[in-house]
Amino acid sequence: MTLVRKGRSLRRRIVLVVMLAMLAVLGTLGALGYASITQSVDRSLQERLLLAQAAADHLDTILHDSASRLEDLSSSVPASNFAEAATNPRLGAIFNEGVFLLDKSGLVLQAEPLHKGWKGLALGQNLVVRQAMDEHAPTVSNLLRDGPWQRGVVLMVVPAGKVEGAGYVGGAMDPTHALLQDVIQTRRPGSSGYTDLVDNHGAVLASSDSSRVLSVHNHGDFVANLIRERRPSVGTCHSCHKDEPAPKREKEVVAFAPLAFAPWAVVVRQSEAEAFAPAKVLQTQLFILGLVLVGAGLVLAMITAQSVIKPIETLTKTAHRIAEGNLSDPVPDTGQDELGRLGQAFDVMRVQLKGSMERIQQWTRELESRVKERTSQLEESEEERKELLRRVMSAQEGERKKIARELHDETSQELTALVMGLEAAHKAPPSEMFARIDQLKALAVRTLEGVHRVMLDLRPSILDDLGLQSAIRWYAENRLEPLGMDVSVETRGTDRRLPAEVETAVFRVLQEAVNNAAEHSEAGRVNIVVEFGEDAIRVFIEDDGCGFDPALARGMGMMGMRERVTLLGGRFELVSKTGKGTLIALEVPIDVKDQGADRR
Repeated sequence: MTLVRKGRSLRRRIVLVVMLAMLAVLGTLGALGYASITQSVDRSLQERLLLAQAAADHLDTILHDSASRLEDLSSSVPASNFAEAATNPRLGAIFNEGVFLLDKSGLVLQAEPLHKGWKGLALGQNLVVRQAMDEHAPTVSNLLRDGPWQRGVVLMVVPAGKVEGAGYVGGAMDPTHALLQDVIQTRRPGSSGYTDLVDNHGAVLASSDSSRVLSVHNHGDFVANLIRERRPSVGTCHSCHKDEPAPKREKEVVAFAPLAFAPWAVVVRQSEAEAFAPAKVLQTQLFILGLVLVGAGLVLAMITAQSVIKPIETLTKTAHRIAEGNLSDPVPDTGQDELGRLGQAFDVMRVQLKGSMERIQQWTRELESRVKERTSQLEESEEERKELLRRVMSAQEGERKKIARELHDETSQELTALVMGLEAAHKAPPSEMFARIDQLKALAVRTLEGVHRVMLDLRPSILDDLGLQSAIRWYAENRLEPLGMDVSVETRGTDRRLPAEVETAVFRVLQEAVNNAAEHSEAGRVNIVVEFGEDAIRVFIEDDGCGFDPALARGMGMMGMRERVTLLGGRFELVSKTGKGTLIALEVPIDVKDQGADRR
């Protein structure tokens, strides 16, 4: 018998289970890491959007304040003092190209401090002035490159207040020298990023990168749409950098925040590598951690598999050895864990199995010995049965001969004498006839008594008429008392009728015992006890005769008594010793069901 080795398969399963567990951990860690990276990216994008929004809010505040100053200038200063008031440094800080006063048709009434040649110039055709005239509200223009000014400027026009004859007041600013440039310069995102202030035509009004001022923004169309929609936005792109060579194109983060007071927007741009550097670092760290965990998981799986497989291989070899019949060698120690306890239990099983095998072998030897002994007893019993059968048949023939002899010697002769006597009486004279009849009558009575004695020897009628106890008493007294023996018959329990076969068997055994006592015991006293139990009848016959050695007793009578009791499932016991008398005890079970059948 060989055992199939499963170590490698089990090792693969253990490694697979551990690796699956590690993959589950890595999957969870990856999901958490992905969520963290996504949150970091979103946070980076929102930070750029907030930076752009803060710059846009700051510029809105500056433009709103500037519009308020223009409104204050037109409301509180008479036209004659406009030139003096226009030189206020607070106005010059933003309107570095000067301020001007327009009539209601858009004609320049005054211009200070520069461009005095603007006086009389019709600005009503300008879109910004026209929008201010139409909406009668403050208006800010995009970058204007065509006109009486020598450089690109931005105009702000607000409705005039109480200045006589005036309709609107405005200011011109050069974005390259204005306060706007200072605001944008402070909003530079990182070392690779820059911030642009762009109008809805895509012109860069101000930038943290001075080389980009007054250039055309490469997201012009996109920015123009967002400005018209007044919608902030943030994202990444590189496909729109069509003015840059392909090798220089770099994916960037772009945040857009429109101004509320002007058709402008603040655009924050930064390389994606720098903007998402924390997320990239986190991603790299997670990747390295994942590799480390995979390696550690693989090593742990191999160590775990080895720690489990080695004791299992030891137990497998031990099981193989035990299967081959070697129960002497103990199971090696495999530790104190579950496998160690399994090995200890296995060793206990080995010891118990070894003991069981030894006991089985011992029992086998004992069984073989008992079988041989029983076979010998059966053979001896069979011989005894054959001998008993032969003797029974011989006894039957003897009984037949005895009955035939008694009938021939006694009954037949007496009947012959009776017939001859009747013939003689018939021929005798009357005086002798009555005497002969009396003789014949006495002869007939003796013959009848002889026949009756033979019948009683075959089966006493008292057994059928009065029962077992009465038959035993009658037979014992009539057989032993004439020989001068003192007979005692004692009944215990309730005397009752028993099944016919039980009564017959018990009576025949007692009959044989009484006959043996009468013929061989030379006893002076015989005691008979009949005990009726609930489920059995017990009979004890004891005499004070000469006794004998039971081992030497091979008579047919003893064998017959034992066989009769054994056939009814009972027990027969004979105790005797030379010079000490004899005790015969028998117990026969009572089958209650048979009683009713025998009484019917």
